[in-house]
Amino acid sequence: MAWSTPRTWSIGEVVTASMMNTHIRDQLRYLKGLDGAVTLDDRMNLPPTSGTNGKGLRIGDATNQYANFQGLDLSGSSYIFFSTNRYFDGTGWQQLNTRAGGNLQISQDNLSYFTFAASSSTATERFRITNDGSIASGTSSPQGKMHLVGTLGRWLMYEYDGLDGTTQVIIPNGAGDVLYGVQLWSIVRTSSGIVQVANAGGSAIALGGTGALYSDGGTNVAQFRVLANGQIEIQRTLGSLTYKVALMIQWI
Repeated sequence: MAWSTPRTWSIGEVVTASMMNTHIRDQLRYLKGLDGAVTLDDRMNLPPTSGTNGKGLRIGDATNQYANFQGLDLSGSSYIFFSTNRYFDGTGWQQLNTRAGGNLQISQDNLSYFTFAASSSTATERFRITNDGSIASGTSSPQGKMHLVGTLGRWLMYEYDGLDGTTQVIIPNGAGDVLYGVQLWSIVRTSSGIVQVANAGGSAIALGGTGALYSDGGTNVAQFRVLANGQIEIQRTLGSLTYKVALMIQWI
């Protein structure tokens, strides 16, 4: 490669912009100033920085690292990890994942949930899908496969396989518990093979009241209870059968 002859100027000569053009040869890329903006001639590659067990882009100065980013393309899904942990050791990561099919996930690895913030300037959680597939809105601790919590009313889809004489707490006292009353719909299958659709029209149960999920006349009974403190629970109270229980519960 041959270099052109350097430009020379005389003392007192006015140097215009056209005299200061820089000619770049070979494979070197450059940034060009244009009307105050910085544009790229082609593309800019940022080499990754190695950490404890990964690579990524680190933001900081010579002394402090303030944040880092790490990208991954795996089996058709793209991942972006970002964290204030300056070492790429997988701890404390927040994930923004663009999954195959265009689905978007935002999650925090060490808490095992996907959460969707409100459309606002604050990262207030509005919707959550837990690691086992339970869905929650208005609560971060769903007590069943779907748990909705409003300002006044609540709704829950709940299931349990193997109900026996051990009390199963559905809604614990102090966790969105009942203030006034419950509306219940239930389907129960006994270990003897009987299927009973109880409360087909919805059974109203007051605070401190009970309702029968299953009863064959007094030999075998499975009970739904709303305690005086607002806790909701189920239990086999008579007999030796076990039960598969599917419930829809609405309460205020």
